[in-house]
Amino acid sequence: MAKTTAEFRCLLICPSDVRAERDALSDVVVKWNAVIGEGLGARIQLSRWETHGVPDASASPRQTLQFIDDLTLCDFGVAVFWTHLGTPQADYFSGSIEQIRKRGARILVYFNTAALEPEMLLLHEMARKMREFKTKLLADEVAWEYNGREDNSIANLCEQATLHLTGVVTELLTRQRAQP
Repeated sequence: MAKTTAEFRCLLICPSDVRAERDALSDVVVKWNAVIGEGLGARIQLSRWETHGVPDASASPRQTLQFIDDLTLCDFGVAVFWTHLGTPQADYFSGSIEQIRKRGARILVYFNTAALEPEMLLLHEMARKMREFKTKLLADEVAWEYNGREDNSIANLCEQATLHLTGVVTELLTRQRAQP
């Protein structure tokens, strides 16, 4: 008998300073698909700029990421931040913020709480914007924190993300299966 699998697209929003987390979350999705997704009859297709962007030296970095322009292609997103918000854009302080603000779907947001190196504090404008963004999201209780410098911190992030992904996909499946 043929098995039907629901596929949900997830946009991974991670500036360059959280590369280890970005790679770890990609592994989480692979494992989630193999175990939890298989049991639920669901699959997460992860969209990352590294895999879905197109290199084009004649355009701005933002323009080369054409898959982000049609944000309706993704059912939900996962964002991870530490010191950077991402590349500045014409209408937004960063591409990451643009992706979050333009989305109509859920975005799971995680913040690394590891202390900043003194030289990172020199990027005062970016640090100020990050603090403002983080303070607002945490005040609204729509983000989680993890300490990226502690042992097993990325493992803890991955464990939390696995649980949250399961909750989001279960909710999407419930809505999808309730439709005639």
